[in-house]
Amino acid sequence: MSDDADAGGLVSHSELKSLAELFDAAENALEPDSQEARSAQVEFDTAVEFIYDEKITRHPKFALRGPTSIQSETANTLPSVS
Repeated sequence: MSDDADAGGLVSHSELKSLAELFDAAENALEPDSQEARSAQVEFDTAVEFIYDEKITRHPKFALRGPTSIQSETANTLPSVS
């Protein structure tokens, strides 16, 4: 699989690889409080936030529905109380 091939979802193989490397550098550092470990944690968090904001929230499958549509669906599925 090439670095730019789709990993079967919204995140590319190269993005997953980068996230895994950053996670490893942050979570498995010999010195967890080192500048390098903290920097890797910040980079990981930023990358995850970017992927969520730019890919997940924009995807129609994961789009958030407004409260009006949820209320109308609930009203149509709840049994009537007599």
